[in-house]
Amino acid sequence: MCLNKITLYLLLFCSCINESYSANISEDGSFQLNGYGMVAGDFQSEYNRPKNMTLHADPTGPNQDPRGKMGDLGNSFWHDYYTSLAVTKKWTGIGAPEQWADYTYQVVGYGDKALETAQNYGRFGGLNFLPDESNIWAGRRYLDERINVFAYNTKEVHIDSGIGYSSKNFDFAVGTAQIDWSSSGAPMAAEGSRRIFDLTYRLGLTEWGITYVKELDNPLGTGVQQATSFSAKYTMPNYLGLIKGQSSLQIQYGKGVIAQYLNTSRISVLSEKGDSSVRFTVDGSISQFEDFTVNPAFIYEYTKRDKSADRTTVIPDLAYSGGDMIYGYENETGIFGGVTVKQNLHHQNISMLYEFIVNNTRNKNGVAGANGNAYKISVGPALQLDVLPYIAPLASLTLTYAGGDREVTLLPKASEWRVGYRMEVWF
Repeated sequence: MCLNKITLYLLLFCSCINESYSANISEDGSFQLNGYGMVAGDFQSEYNRPKNMTLHADPTGPNQDPRGKMGDLGNSFWHDYYTSLAVTKKWTGIGAPEQWADYTYQVVGYGDKALETAQNYGRFGGLNFLPDESNIWAGRRYLDERINVFAYNTKEVHIDSGIGYSSKNFDFAVGTAQIDWSSSGAPMAAEGSRRIFDLTYRLGLTEWGITYVKELDNPLGTGVQQATSFSAKYTMPNYLGLIKGQSSLQIQYGKGVIAQYLNTSRISVLSEKGDSSVRFTVDGSISQFEDFTVNPAFIYEYTKRDKSADRTTVIPDLAYSGGDMIYGYENETGIFGGVTVKQNLHHQNISMLYEFIVNNTRNKNGVAGANGNAYKISVGPALQLDVLPYIAPLASLTLTYAGGDREVTLLPKASEWRVGYRMEVWF
């Protein structure tokens, strides 16, 4: 079984963390180590229940990997485990003083004890034929953008082999993605290899993007497909022009792809040629209130399914006990709102965390009549050292009340109390 690349928190951490917090493993700083680790659980049985309360579930994931979660706190099972380690080697001043290059190798580990190579690429910058602040890269690279409140990637272009160009205002990438297999027990979830084209243009406070994906083969023998997604984003140095903070508004539209795969390198077996989808997102943070960091987010999604298409409707879950995934032909609407709050208690080591998530879905997964609401409320203390929170370990213990309509939550009962923990470390 080839483990599908799950999209948990900070997959791109190794390539975007501030260099001042990297661990130098050579005296001159040319070798650096970056990493992220997470272990979490809520002390419950995993039998015959979804692994997380999700916005969507990925059919090619062996653990029903979420595409968007009802928050992180109190919403993790024993195997919710992820590690990422990356080594970067840098070269400067070779050939010309302004020239530079670097190479990044990243390995990731999952809760089933599997390891795989994630990113593996080299970059070249400072070349005399390139504009300032630009570089050329080649290799295996992941280009992600994320709404942290929902642990949801609104962009997820994973190129297993490709080339690209990055600059202050313009990014371009082209490459291929390998076949994604689910398991020998669920071959109908397999997604063929794909050609990927991704372009981003930034102008002032706006960002415009297009992602084109074309299947090169189809393991199911149902014919290759293609999908195109468009994205427009506007960022503000305040929260919606009202109070201190920062925020962004984003609209995405796709043809040949359902909403959860907009602007990704995925089409998935769940999308058909006649499908179309749209997503509107509001994301940001509020710093208006002393001692509180507030991060609200809102998503509206709509998928229009081609009812005449012969599509996948059942994906069995034989190796893991989360239950079969059932899909349908109906149009689907999702409205998701959430807020996370961190409170400074003026204590060297302890702060408080709060999380409130709501979800209203109509025809979940395209299943007619799968309508309803879901909610999750979490509160609890966090333990950390007296340093920036994203540099040293942080552990939290939270009490959660979660539930709603079972057609949406997929839980075995209407509501439940949970005690959950989560340990994270960044370096």
